[in-house]
Amino acid sequence: MRTRSRLTLIPGVKLQVEIEGINLPLESHMVGMVDNYIITKVPKPYSLIQHKFFTGNDIIVRYLFEGVVYAFQTKMMTITTEPAPLMFLEYPKIVQKEELRAQKRSGCFLPAQINKTDKTNNGVVLNVSTKGCRCIIQKLNNGKILSLSIDDELSLELKFPGIKKTVHFVGIVKNLYKNNDETDIGISFVSSTNLEAIKIMRWYISTIENYAESQKYTENAACDLPPRM
Repeated sequence: MRTRSRLTLIPGVKLQVEIEGINLPLESHMVGMVDNYIITKVPKPYSLIQHKFFTGNDIIVRYLFEGVVYAFQTKMMTITTEPAPLMFLEYPKIVQKEELRAQKRSGCFLPAQINKTDKTNNGVVLNVSTKGCRCIIQKLNNGKILSLSIDDELSLELKFPGIKKTVHFVGIVKNLYKNNDETDIGISFVSSTNLEAIKIMRWYISTIENYAESQKYTENAACDLPPRM
């Protein structure tokens, strides 16, 4: 299902770029956002197509992030070559998104221990489903961040509120974004994950979703109250 959404982008995300007048899609990467501009790397081979890089030219950008395909139309603002080749784009008015996951993930904040072979990092899980999760490992909380690649197998020990023991999961790295300060990991749980762990995850997701719904109801009810005299 396609819906309209706000822009969700982090540095390093791979972008597919279609520029008016160029028949082939090009590859770029997200750099950042400043004010009303999106900053990306200049697609290659720039020297062969630079005559199409002019202010006002139409551009379509597509990318995959956390199991969702995003697409938006924008216009080129300017190109810089120093200190690095960068492209400045208008912030889009409309962003289309299409959910690819079979299951929607629920936002959370779960302390986690991430293990690869004999090395361990402490991290935080930011969203979950019974099929997988997104985890952040920060350099500040670890001496050295684990060296990870796509399809690596990891074991996770998650700490759920109200449960004394940690709960064990095994997963495969499916998405990976790195910078100097942290690593952002998309993990898919393996089919052999312990049934008891999945039951606890279902209970936890149900709890946070029910809480979110109750908060929404409370906010809506407060809006419907008549003003005080």
